[in-house]
Amino acid sequence: MNHRRVLPGILFLTWAAVALVGLLLQSQNRSLKGQDFGTTVLFDVGIALVFSAVGAFISYRTRHVIGWLLLAIGIAFPLGGALEQYALYGLVTAPGSVPGTTAAAIGVLPIMSIAIAALVGVLLLFPTGAVRSPRWRPVAWAVPISVVAFNFGYSLTPNATHGPWSDHGVNLVNPLVGIGLAQPARVLFVVGAAVAFACGVLGIVSIVLRFRSSRGVERQQIKWLAYVGIAATVFFVVQFIPGVAHLPETVQNLLFPIFFSTLMFGIPLSIGAAILRYRLYDIDRIISRTVTYALVSAVIAGVYALVVLVPTTLLGRTHTPTVLVAAGTIVAAALFRPVRRRVQNVIDRRFNRSRYDAAWAIEAFTTRLRDEVDIDELTADLETLVHQTMEPAHVSVWLREAAT
Repeated sequence: MNHRRVLPGILFLTWAAVALVGLLLQSQNRSLKGQDFGTTVLFDVGIALVFSAVGAFISYRTRHVIGWLLLAIGIAFPLGGALEQYALYGLVTAPGSVPGTTAAAIGVLPIMSIAIAALVGVLLLFPTGAVRSPRWRPVAWAVPISVVAFNFGYSLTPNATHGPWSDHGVNLVNPLVGIGLAQPARVLFVVGAAVAFACGVLGIVSIVLRFRSSRGVERQQIKWLAYVGIAATVFFVVQFIPGVAHLPETVQNLLFPIFFSTLMFGIPLSIGAAILRYRLYDIDRIISRTVTYALVSAVIAGVYALVVLVPTTLLGRTHTPTVLVAAGTIVAAALFRPVRRRVQNVIDRRFNRSRYDAAWAIEAFTTRLRDEVDIDELTADLETLVHQTMEPAHVSVWLREAAT
């Protein structure tokens, strides 16, 4: 039996068990104020599921270090949540019914920080599984050391036992505070947190530097993760655009969940596609389509505002006339297809050049095919077309002889 192939399955089952225990404890605490057992809980479980499933699959197929880090993230998040719910159950829901509630309360943050450290490790090691160069090794070592220092310092402070139970009048006393290490603990906490944050920033810098120097497959792999990061950043920045504040509250409330979902679901899925190289080169098409529809949406929205809002403002009316709304809708609908076509051509020339050149070459060959009658010329043109669009190592053209 190949134990390296069995271990990912065992760890995935561990995630399932931890998530189930956390859900059961959450259901027991749902009657408490602030404990909503609903969409939020299922959303958190879904995020952990994606991280764990993708990590297990990568580890099973390739034994890539990134797979183990994703598994660590997927297990640590629900484990920290389960410890918090356990402490809440033993302190508030059913006081004194379970042992070790203080230890569980102190252990919540250290467990959660494992997920943060693993995520920084992903940034430093993606996509090759090794740091960018030997000069980056101290940064990789600094991640676990800083997290250990941060947690050790934090566990010796009174805040280590604070949690949702404090909102219900239960204030735990940290038994580790009285051992006389308050000052060193504070220093460890501050230094560890600062170094961990710096490592996270350097992880992003590492990805950027890798992308700038990468070629071929590695560049395509990084594009998948970069696409998610840029998309999430756009959703986050949109929230601060002045005009967004005037949108309906239901629309505004959707922006942050979209940003968070894009980031938390997109990271493991994009990493999985990159490491396993599943449809790896489709990312160029996805990027070009995303940029196209974003620009088209902005143009159409601008035209609609020009047709509907500007006349309304000039007329001094507080309500937009129905005629203007209908006119704006008709103009926007009429412009969509031609604008999309023109923008798509521009984007393909800039971001998806190989596909644009291939389409142009095929169109040119089709035109020539209608006029050319020399079979030798057509054969040569066909070989040239295949070389330009497919870039094969060798091309052969077989012609069937005419029946006599």
